[in-house]
Amino acid sequence: MTRDQTQDDSWNKYWEHGFLTSCRNAFAGNYDGAIKDRWVAFFSGLSKGDRVLDICTGNGAIAMIANEVSRERRLGLEIHGIDSAAIRPRETVTSDRELLEGIRFHGETPAEATGFEDRYFQAIAGQYALEYTDIEGCVEELARISTPGARLQFIVHHDRSIVMETSREEIRNAELLFEESGFFDKAGVLIRKVGQAGTPAARLALKTDPEAEAARDALNTAAARVAQAAEASEHPQFLHMALQNVAEAYRRCGHGTSWQRGAPRRRSAIYVPFSPRAASISIRRL
Repeated sequence: MTRDQTQDDSWNKYWEHGFLTSCRNAFAGNYDGAIKDRWVAFFSGLSKGDRVLDICTGNGAIAMIANEVSRERRLGLEIHGIDSAAIRPRETVTSDRELLEGIRFHGETPAEATGFEDRYFQAIAGQYALEYTDIEGCVEELARISTPGARLQFIVHHDRSIVMETSREEIRNAELLFEESGFFDKAGVLIRKVGQAGTPAARLALKTDPEAEAARDALNTAAARVAQAAEASEHPQFLHMALQNVAEAYRRCGHGTSWQRGAPRRRSAIYVPFSPRAASISIRRL
């Protein structure tokens, strides 16, 4: 599966929940306040019968605002919403469903290759959309399908917004986990060692296995580095989740009754302190 396919699959799962916006905890339903006001002003300036395209529409939040304005002002807009995800707004959306009526949704339709006729749209819109596309290819396609004098409006993430700042730090944290510290690779080596020790005799043999001891030391070193980074991070959730998941993997790796949350039952057990935040893990001697 390619990176683009993985991203599309993630968005497929997200939109299947029926969320209207891409900020599910920020709005009770659709966008409101200054964001909605900006879109109402944009759509109110269109002419009767104009054709409108909402790119990266998701479950149709912006298209629904366009439809609301069209009805209130009797503009008779022809509204289309496209998304590269396999969207099904009429089946998944539960709020303001009446505003879905009349909108033409096109799932699995990327903004870089819409399939529409040349010079078809008088207006094109996008909310947190343009920056998620291949911008050069998208702009070229939108130029092709828009009429001369068409109006285009996009609301995008500001370079210093909390979304961008958080994303940049999480990218740095991901590089630490996957590349610099090798945290998951080192965890995998030790988990396999412990998981394969399915009998008391095999578990006892781990105590004198130099490879297992080296794997333990390597993971402890990587885990300490990750925990230190989490302490210094303003957005440490990704790092905490990684530490927690590795601790949980050890708990489930088949080490039998010698595992429990909190403290080991036997001195020979590998010990992974476990907490909801999982700020650190430490593997004691095998």
